[in-house]
Amino acid sequence: MAQSNLITLSHPKKPMRLILTPGSGKEVLTHQVLKMLDLIDIHEIPNYQISTKLGEDLLIRQRITESAWPIRRENGSPYYLIDEEEFLNYKDCSIIDSKDPIYLVNCQ
Repeated sequence: MAQSNLITLSHPKKPMRLILTPGSGKEVLTHQVLKMLDLIDIHEIPNYQISTKLGEDLLIRQRITESAWPIRRENGSPYYLIDEEEFLNYKDCSIIDSKDPIYLVNCQ
């Protein structure tokens, strides 16, 4: 049984506190989403877009949208989170940072 489920069973009021705790629930995120979140947090970007490849993965797209909130995905944002395999598609953008295999680039 998952640790979070054991906590819920032994302390029924604990889940309510977890909902209000920043960063709670990160254990369910994929490594790509965790790296994307780190890049968003470290650089304090106001909004972002995700690349075509990352956006095609429904799990990644949904999890980054949920977990980055209140920072939002916005179509007009110059900040893109991309996979290293897509780097040539963003060659005119400047690299802000990376957490292998995710890059944060500015395409302004």
